[in-house]
Amino acid sequence: MGAPPGEPAVAGEVAVRGPRVLRQLETVLVLGTAATSRGAGNQWWFGAGAITASALWFLAVGFGIGVLRPAFTRPITWQVLDGATALMMPALATTVLLTAL
Repeated sequence: MGAPPGEPAVAGEVAVRGPRVLRQLETVLVLGTAATSRGAGNQWWFGAGAITASALWFLAVGFGIGVLRPAFTRPITWQVLDGATALMMPALATTVLLTAL
């Protein structure tokens, strides 16, 4: 017995619209596009580098949480982090805008 008519389409839509699936799809598309621009033969090296960088980043974040936990119990630490983020976002937006022009 198969699924009732329309049910696979609904399940597919829910799956595609889920945030986790969208992030994974976006990652695959962005990395695939970037790797393609590297030329034949270098695509696999680019992919391996991206995977290695991602693994190292998440390991660093995981271990960094334990090290920085005491510092982030103080409100001033969060205020400094928020201030740094507030300064970085317009700087990054300006850089992207000027590079695009």
